[in-house]
Amino acid sequence: MDNLGKVQLAGRWVTDPTDHSSLQEYGQATLEFLPDGRLFYTIYRDDKEEVMLLTYEIEGDTLITDQPSSPRRRRTPFLLTPDGKLVLIYEGYQSFYLRDD
Repeated sequence: MDNLGKVQLAGRWVTDPTDHSSLQEYGQATLEFLPDGRLFYTIYRDDKEEVMLLTYEIEGDTLITDQPSSPRRRRTPFLLTPDGKLVLIYEGYQSFYLRDD
């Protein structure tokens, strides 16, 4: 497990308001990475919130998530841009997030 990666991701991230593609595809989302390996992924749609309780690990530039209630590990490449954005690359599609803490 990459502790430096966890330190870099720790905190709350929200969908970049200029990322119109992600907002259209997924809606507004919040990712809250806790240092202990828990991840709260919240999607806001209309007047509903969908919260997924996940665990995560970092291997190099890959985020590995799992949902304990329905185990299935997913590997998502990520990067942190020089201007501080988090970019998740899932199936070739990029989603951009801004730190919100």
